[in-house]
Amino acid sequence: MKRIIAIALFTAASTLAVANAFAQDHAIKATMPFGFAVGNKVMPPGTYTINPVTNNVIGIRNLENQVSILNTSTPDSNQSQNGAVLVFDKIGGDYFLREVLGGSAGAVNVNLPLSKAEKRARQREAFAQNHSESQITIAMR
Repeated sequence: MKRIIAIALFTAASTLAVANAFAQDHAIKATMPFGFAVGNKVMPPGTYTINPVTNNVIGIRNLENQVSILNTSTPDSNQSQNGAVLVFDKIGGDYFLREVLGGSAGAVNVNLPLSKAEKRARQREAFAQNHSESQITIAMR
């Protein structure tokens, strides 16, 4: 039984190592001058690495602040004309990550779903009749 568990752990570790190496090939970096929300988690300002984990999941990691998140995504057919960019919805004073456009074939091109926090922010702005919504684009390297 111990041998089977050892083989299973070795296989899982090998698979993760290969997946991580693949993801690093497509990883992109961006320095964020502001905090932003991904899903229902708020990420602080800093330098982030964004990479595909699976077809429908991306990983966002900041080693400086030791924060990371996995978030569901859907493939995006949009292409950035200005290289790789992150697209944020700014609602009031809050930023929500909307799209990751890697700019080249094989790179990360995904759309992120609306979070509950973003839906509440949109409702709050509509109720206050401020309509202070915009999109912000941050270049990646």
